[in-house]
Amino acid sequence: MDYGFIAIGIVVLVLIVFFTIKLSKKQKNKNKQVALVSTYEALFDALGRRENILDVSIEHKRLKVKVKDIKSVKTNILKELEIPAVLTDNELKLLVKENAEEIFNFLKNNKGGLK
Repeated sequence: MDYGFIAIGIVVLVLIVFFTIKLSKKQKNKNKQVALVSTYEALFDALGRRENILDVSIEHKRLKVKVKDIKSVKTNILKELEIPAVLTDNELKLLVKENAEEIFNFLKNNKGGLK
């Protein structure tokens, strides 16, 4: 009889630990998504927002962004975001280490303005 209560206690304890870990992971994913969106918006600002972005394309982990006015690009923000950039004429080539496809989609969808 005592072993039955011990077994039930162990099962309850395992369930509590399991759900605590699961909820913790969900919260971390949510925080990561918020951080990514703010990074995307910071990059959008660094490129001069919708007024300055003419076109966006992607090659592997490189984003090519054509801009109207290169002087509107805020290089200090690019440095803060640790995104290396190479300038040729009015085109920036950005080496994005992580989430290149997501950043490309964000810039492509929002070059007409944030919703």
